[in-house]
Amino acid sequence: MEAFQPWLESVGGSIMAKDMDSKTVEGKSGKLAVRIEFPSKEDAIDSYNRGYYQEISKLRWANSTDTNIIIIDGQVIP
Repeated sequence: MEAFQPWLESVGGSIMAKDMDSKTVEGKSGKLAVRIEFPSKEDAIDSYNRGYYQEISKLRWANSTDTNIIIIDGQVIP
């Protein structure tokens, strides 16, 4: 988190929800679930592809298993 939080703030993202003991009822996933919001889907994709994120993601991969990263258009559907 020490490396991640400054990066997230620098790209305009924010953590909207976090659960350290989530329950996956279908599919494979770990215990930690985090929802991060960006100004747009394109901003999320651009931020993910930046070299700095790719470097700090090595820390996550070294310390976690069953990790999924999904980028979606999170607009609320009426």
